[in-house]
Amino acid sequence: MSDFLERNGLQTVAQHFKDLFLASVHRAGAEELLERLENETDFFEAPAGAKHHGAFPGGLVIHSLNVYRRLREITIRDLTPRDALGPAPIS
Repeated sequence: MSDFLERNGLQTVAQHFKDLFLASVHRAGAEELLERLENETDFFEAPAGAKHHGAFPGGLVIHSLNVYRRLREITIRDLTPRDALGPAPIS
């Protein structure tokens, strides 16, 4: 499957996580942490849970990306000045 994704210019979920991590985390030890996640844990293969959502191989990294995206949305929403969004719609 990953060969298909790569041939078509798409990324695997694991590669997307790694690229996003390297582009977003700029602190001492970040690259070492990513290396440990790759080589010393099952983070990219582990399920997120045992029985419910994400209970499949790779579910933990997918869950982690979903949490990141949602937190990012909330942060942007809460830190954006209300008047920057334009007038409130009339209901």
